[in-house]
Amino acid sequence: MKITNEQKELLTTIMENKENLEELLRIASMKKKQVKDLQMKESISVADISWSKFAEDSEGNAYMLADENIYDMEFGDNNDWRESPIKKRLNEELYQKVVAELGTDAILTIQSDLFSHDGLKDYGTCEDKISLLTYDMYRNNRENIKGIDSWYWLATPDSTPSGYGASCVRYVRSGGSVCYRDCHWYGRGVRPFFILKSNIFVSCKD
Repeated sequence: MKITNEQKELLTTIMENKENLEELLRIASMKKKQVKDLQMKESISVADISWSKFAEDSEGNAYMLADENIYDMEFGDNNDWRESPIKKRLNEELYQKVVAELGTDAILTIQSDLFSHDGLKDYGTCEDKISLLTYDMYRNNRENIKGIDSWYWLATPDSTPSGYGASCVRYVRSGGSVCYRDCHWYGRGVRPFFILKSNIFVSCKD
């Protein structure tokens, strides 16, 4: 079949704009849905990360957990989440990406209880816009949390300075069990979550 000059020009234009066309096709494949209508384990795309709903409150606000680890980092110099470099990175770098896409009013404040695994309350509570799951959040919602083939940190300390020390923190193993490890253990994953307001619209994944 003979190709005309017009067809050649069209093919050239397509090839030169391949990346833009791929992005348009990706966006076209997404559908918008209000947060309150999301089903458990349903995935959305925010800041080029896939997030799935694992819990909701009485007002329909959705708790969204990343479908994979997005960073590999040490927990910090100790097991106090308030001082963790992970907390800083999530609430600065990642938060800016999320609000650039959804707006500053889309994300609700998370109140995390830093009650240690051995029953101590030295660290109190902590407020974040993006955080890690605590041990209680994980076990109370595990049936709605998608498994992944990697290990990831929790925000729950194993103990505290008034107990046996501040060197270890809880984490989830690839099989789903929970264990503890030294905070300096490099290469453990960072799997964050945030809370989305019920009335906003998000891009769902088909």
